[in-house]
Amino acid sequence: MNKLTADQLQEIRFLSVLPPKYLQQVAEISQYRDFKGGDYIFHEGDPAKKVYLIESGSVSLKICAGGMGAKQIVTLGPGDLLGWSTLANHPEFVATAVAKGAVRMVEIDGAKLHAMCDTDQEFGYELLRRTLQVLSKRLIATWTQLAEVYLPHYAPVTVGAAAQNE
Repeated sequence: MNKLTADQLQEIRFLSVLPPKYLQQVAEISQYRDFKGGDYIFHEGDPAKKVYLIESGSVSLKICAGGMGAKQIVTLGPGDLLGWSTLANHPEFVATAVAKGAVRMVEIDGAKLHAMCDTDQEFGYELLRRTLQVLSKRLIATWTQLAEVYLPHYAPVTVGAAAQNE
């Protein structure tokens, strides 16, 4: 197992401003994982037991599109969080993660991370806050993608056009 140090974790954006005592606790339940291009990190529907932070490289997140095959929804890079399903107590991953070239990630034991959050609510709150920030950014990015694809087809209204029709 490739154990990490608090100093190594502090270099990852998601954890960068956590106090050293928390970084050390997270380091104790983490390890490095390396993937080659095309490797699956996890599949949609797999049990959600790990949390991942990308140290280097990029990862494509894909979802199954109603029998039409997997569709890429976002590409994540260094400092990004994967596996939020684990943090939300969701039993399964909701997307498939595929390495886009060489990727080094920090893999965190989800059950032990949950135990840390339950034991130290200050830490739990900070982790939840950071996770919500990540999810908020992804939701906004998704809305933007949907707007670019669907709005021109269903709502070809220009700014001010509604006011002119009144």
